[in-house]
This record gives sequence, structure tokens and C-alpha cells, in this order.
Amino acid sequence: MRKETEFTIFHSQYYYIFFSFIRKKINDIHAAEDILQEAFLILFNTDEVILDKKMWMFGVINNLIKQHYRNIKDDESLHTYESEIIDEKSGFEFEEYLDRLYELSNKYCSNTREINVFILYYENGFNLEQVALMLGLSLK
Repeated sequence: MRKETEFTIFHSQYYYIFFSFIRKKINDIHAAEDILQEAFLILFNTDEVILDKKMWMFGVINNLIKQHYRNIKDDESLHTYESEIIDEKSGFEFEEYLDRLYELSNKYCSNTREINVFILYYENGFNLEQVALMLGLSLK
């Protein structure tokens, strides 16, 4: 039961952050949703001890994105994406991305829902109607 609770909390905290990161790499919203769902499923089903779940998920997501491009056999897109993949020498783009999001969201937001709205609206350019639909919120 504890594993499910921890997973649910992690999922609700990071879903839109991971989703927005994937959407910056893949234009197809359905493929992005599938990749994120698969990444969370892999996390849920793993028995290994993970010290930094965010970075672990970033690695899983990167691998799933590369697999996505391989599956559509678009060598040019794969090459473009692989050139953007972060190696240890150049630092972690995702960690910097999270730091920036947290810095801005802490400055302007007071709760998780506001942070999710902030990320979807300001960082990803979704309009308020789209954000409300994704988060199950009313515009009123």
C-alpha cells in the first residue's frame, strides 16, 4: 500500500512537468501521453531502489522518446533528437529545466494545482481552456 501511495504522490507532483518536457521533444500529443504513461508504468513495476526518481524517469523518458523515433523510422528526426540528448559532460538539461520551473513556480504559485497551471500555460503555451480541460478544472 505504501508503494501505491508514494507512486500516486510522485505521479501527481511530476506528471505535467514530465509531460511538458516530452511535448518539447515530440509534436504528437497522443504519442507524448503514451510515452509518459509507459514511463510511469515502468517506474511502478520496478523493484529496484531508486534514489533520485526524477532523474531516473528522465532517463526512461529519453529512452522511450528515442524508441518512438526509431519506430517511425525517421532517421533525420532521431539524429536531431539524439544530438539534443544530454550526456554527462554537458550537464543535465532536464535538471536545469526543473530548477527553472520550480524557481518560477515558487515565485508565482502557492500550491501544486497552480504550479501545474503555470507550467502548462506559461511554459507550454496551452490556452486556459486547454489547461482547464487537462486538469479537470472549471474556467468559472
